[in-house]
Amino acid sequence: MVGSPALRPVTPWAQSVSGKNRSNVPRAPKPDVGRVLESLDKRLSNVEQILPTLATKDEMHSAIAAATAPLATRDEVKAEGRETRRHIDVVAESLRTEIRSIAEARRSR
Repeated sequence: MVGSPALRPVTPWAQSVSGKNRSNVPRAPKPDVGRVLESLDKRLSNVEQILPTLATKDEMHSAIAAATAPLATRDEVKAEGRETRRHIDVVAESLRTEIRSIAEARRSR
């Protein structure tokens, strides 16, 4: 089938849809496969050097568990917050009492 899309020749990117060849349009330079492979080989060598120094998933989990173990739990933080609130309330009431007694002493003068 000569007219089927699968058998049509591939047109260059510089050729327009209408079929007119635009020879003045610059073509993209073809990459040098040897240089590309050499660059890829260098990058892969760098990765191979770094890879053994990276922590494994299990090592990361262990490190995170060890780092978070001394931290307080949510319940401990909430309990500490309630205790601190009670302490602040006692201090505030004590201050109110002292302020009242100072105010009464000044009024009686």
